[in-house]
Amino acid sequence: MDKKQTKNRVEKLKEVIRRHRYQYHVLDEPKVTDAVFDTLKNELEELERQFPEFITPDSPTQRVGGRALEKFKKVSHSVPMLSLHDAFGEQEMKDWEERILKLVPGEDLDYFCELKLDGLAISLL
Repeated sequence: MDKKQTKNRVEKLKEVIRRHRYQYHVLDEPKVTDAVFDTLKNELEELERQFPEFITPDSPTQRVGGRALEKFKKVSHSVPMLSLHDAFGEQEMKDWEERILKLVPGEDLDYFCELKLDGLAISLL
C-alpha cells in the first residue's frame, strides 16, 4: 500500500469504527462482533503506528468510546476500574504484564482468567 492508499484506508477505518462505536455505545445495537471491531481497531492502530502523520485528534485511537445511554447513571468507585487492553497473542500478554509491573514494581502477581462478557463490569464491596 502506498502512502495515498494508506491515508485513504486510515480515513475509511476511522469512519467505520466511529459508526460501530455509535451503534454499540449510543444505540445499544452493535452490528458487528467484538472480534470484527477489534480487528478494525487494531488495523487502524498499526497504520497510525507506521504513519504517525495520519494520527488526528478525532481518531478513534485518540478517543474513548462514545456517549453512554441516558439511562445509565454515573457512579464513583473507591478503586478505579481500569480497562484491560485487548491482547491477541503471547507477546501482547507479555507486554501487558510489563506495563502492570511498572505500576506495581516488586509485587508478585496472581492471575485469574474468565470468559469475556462484553459490556459488563462490576465492582463489589
